[in-house]
Formats: sequence, structure tokens, C-alpha cells
Amino acid sequence: MKCVSTRKVDYVGIVEVSDEKFYVWFPDVPGAFTGVNRVSEIPAKATKSLYMRLKWLEQHNEPLPSARSLTEVLGDPVVTLSMADSVDFTVAISVSIVTETTSVVAPLPDWQMGHGRDRMPN
Repeated sequence: MKCVSTRKVDYVGIVEVSDEKFYVWFPDVPGAFTGVNRVSEIPAKATKSLYMRLKWLEQHNEPLPSARSLTEVLGDPVVTLSMADSVDFTVAISVSIVTETTSVVAPLPDWQMGHGRDRMPN
């Protein structure tokens, strides 16, 4: 039996401006980053970059990273240090993560089929 569940996760993206380009990276998802020419491109391109990285992790049976709140991300000394000179603003990108699990369910014994009993008959 397959069970499919969907959950929404918000990852914080850090936006840096350099040489008239905008660069977005996600501290909680190493390898998810993108560069765009216009601010209006940030949501779509950042979401795609994040989605592609999460999909890659899933395909390689890697655990999906936990998402921290904005306060937690900004309180991380590593993030703070890397943001020191070049960060102009942050964004929160929401993605829906679909997980599929397979459960093995043993069939009911004949004596229990159709009777709704949870005990063996006397």
C-alpha cells in the first residue's frame, strides 16, 4: 500500500546584490542557489533552484534538510559572517514536499475476513 503525503516547507533565501545582479542562496539547503538580472525574477528562479536541489536530494536518497525560521537563520554565526557585507534582503520561499511511503500490510486470516473480529474464534 502506498501512502502519499504533502507538506509545505518555507526555506529562507538570502539575496545578495553584486555587479547589478541578484544572487539567491539558501543556508538550509546547500547547493540551492541562483542568479537573476531583475528583482521580479527572484521568486520564480529561486523556487525552481530550490525545487531542483530538493528533487536531486530525494532522487539520491538523501534526507531533506530541515527549514529554520528567519530568526534562526539570521542568528546562525556562519550565515551572519557570510552576510556581513553583501546582503540586501531576505526572502522566504515556500515549496510543497511530496513524500511517498510504501507499507507492507499482511492479509487478514480467513476466519477474520468479513467478521470484524480481532480475536480467534472459540
